[in-house]
Parts: sequence; structure tokens; C-alpha cells
Amino acid sequence: MKRHLPSVIALAAGFAGITVFLLFSGKNPGITLSAFFIKPFSSWWHLGNMLNMMGLILFAAAGSALALQAGTFNLGGEIQIYAPALVTAVMLTPGNNSGAGAVYRIIPALICACAAGAALGFIPGILRAKLKINELLSSFLLSAALVPVVDYLVGGPLRDSGKNLLATRFIPENFRIPPFLNPSYFNISFL
Repeated sequence: MKRHLPSVIALAAGFAGITVFLLFSGKNPGITLSAFFIKPFSSWWHLGNMLNMMGLILFAAAGSALALQAGTFNLGGEIQIYAPALVTAVMLTPGNNSGAGAVYRIIPALICACAAGAALGFIPGILRAKLKINELLSSFLLSAALVPVVDYLVGGPLRDSGKNLLATRFIPENFRIPPFLNPSYFNISFL
């Protein structure tokens, strides 16, 4: 029990902080608290989408935890997730149609996305190993420099001009992982 006490205290402090913030942030705190704590469990759509987003956040957190366990500090996680997502979107959108089947386009997209994320993690690592440049600073500066570039690409040349969103074109259905809890987006990627 002693081993889990810090985690329990951190979780309780988080819930307390969120509750206090929500109590003072709206005109009707009861509705705000209900929407935050109860609404995600009110339907399969809400629950599935919450779990889907939670899976992505946990994946990013696992990457940060791995870096910390290795004794390094990585502040470049944002670009290490953002750039591979852009690579995937570019490789799987309809405008980049090579005529190949879904599997033959998904595998190269996955390899290229992993390579992009790995390269963006490798740069601060090699700078640390060869030039003794602090990885905390170099990963942050790399992320701070490249996030605006990816934002420009998503909002400019790669933007879906048929929509009002600042987003690339949607990836076609045949390239998406089928959901577990219809109509939510919760799928096997959570596991």
C-alpha cells in the first residue's frame, strides 16, 4: 500500500484541483461538474471516444516515462507525435493514391511515420552523445522549431480546401481501424 500511496495522493489531488477549477469557472457549477465527471459515461459514443483519446495520451505518456527511466528528459514529444501523424495523413489521403491496396499503403505509411518519430527523437540523442548538448534543451528547441512548420503545412498546402477545418483531408475508411464501440472511434489501437 505504501508503494501506491503517492499515486493515490496525486490522483486525489488532481480530482480536487479539477473540481475546484470547475466550481469557479462557470455560471452553473453543477452542470459543469456533471458534464465533466458523468457525461463521458452517459453513452457508448462518449465513453468510446474518451477511451480512444485516453489511449493516445497514454501512448505519449509511456514514451515520456520510457525516456525518464533511461535518465533523459524529452521535451520534444509534441513534434515526435505530430510529424508522424502528418506523414501518415499525407501517405494515406486520396490525393496520394498509387492504386495499391490498403495493406500495401498502410505498411509503408506506418514505417515512414515510425521513422519520422524516431528521427526526431534521435536528433537530440545524437547531439547529447556526440556534442554533449543537453537533450532537454535540444528536444524542446527542435519541437518549437518544427511544430510551426507542421502547422503551416496542415493549414496551408496540405489543408482540405473543401472544409472549414484547419486539417488535412480525411483518411479514407478502408485505411482506418474499425471501431469496437460504434458509433465512437474506440478501436484496437487503444490496446
